[in-house]
Amino acid sequence: MSTISGVTLFEGEEVVYQTKPSWVQWFWSIILGVPFSLVIVGLWPLWKAYRARSGTTYAVTTDRVIEKTGNRNVTVDDTRLDDIAKVSTEQSRRMLLFTVGTVLIDIQHGGTMKFEGVPDASRFVAAIRERQ
Repeated sequence: MSTISGVTLFEGEEVVYQTKPSWVQWFWSIILGVPFSLVIVGLWPLWKAYRARSGTTYAVTTDRVIEKTGNRNVTVDDTRLDDIAKVSTEQSRRMLLFTVGTVLIDIQHGGTMKFEGVPDASRFVAAIRERQ
């Protein structure tokens, strides 16, 4: 049975798709941090990008869509697949170049979940739609 670090799954629930945001999500932190990494100050944006990515997980399970963020202070945001009203994707030109997208999930009872920097966003959406 698959697991998600920092997330307790329901009994009988299994992870069917799991990913982390693409490095493209922190494009400017990396672009600005690498040239300045010769100086200690330049390491800060690289460190922040690394920590943000390593602490973020997006997952689709048999019952829910889950976003886990944080390394020390972990936040888990989830919604049941039955409560999803609409799933859509957005891609900027830069995101198209790197095959990365943003997945927007509208929840029936109000609210939106936003998954940014999803590698192969269409696969993430397909995993959701297959289980609805």
